[in-house]
Amino acid sequence: GDTSQRRQLFMRTRNLGFQMVQAVHPSALIGWNVSLGAGVALLAGSIVNSGTTLSANVIINTGAQLDHDCYVGEHTHIAPGARIAGGVRIEGDVHVGIGATLIQGVHIGAGTIIGAGAVVLKDVPAHVTVVGIPAQIIKQHTTDLE
Repeated sequence: GDTSQRRQLFMRTRNLGFQMVQAVHPSALIGWNVSLGAGVALLAGSIVNSGTTLSANVIINTGAQLDHDCYVGEHTHIAPGARIAGGVRIEGDVHVGIGATLIQGVHIGAGTIIGAGAVVLKDVPAHVTVVGIPAQIIKQHTTDLE
C-alpha cells in the first residue's frame, strides 16, 4: 500500500530528464474529456469515464473502474477490481486496495491506504489506513513526501 518508492523512482527519473510515457492497455476504456498525466498506466480491462483527471504516475490496475468526473492525485495506485463512483476526489500517494468500493462524491486525503474490499461511505482524512464495511480508520501514519 505504500506508494513512496514508486514516487521516489518516478521523481528521480523525471529529474534526470527522462520523459515519462503513458502505458494504456488495448482493452482499457477511456471516456470523453479524460486527462492523463505523465507516466499513467491503464491496465487490462480498466475503465476511466468522462471528465476524470489522472495525475502523474497513477496506476489504474486490471479491471478497476472510475466513473465520471473523478480526480486522482499523483502517485496513486487503484488496485485490481476497485470501483470508484462519480465525483470522487483522491489526493496523492493513496493506495486503493483490491476490490474496494468508494461511493459517489467522497474525498480521500493524501497518503491514505484503503484496505482490500473496503466500502468507503464517507470522506477519509489524510495519512490513515481504513478497512471494513463500512470503512473505519484502524491506523494513523505519515508518508515521506520528499
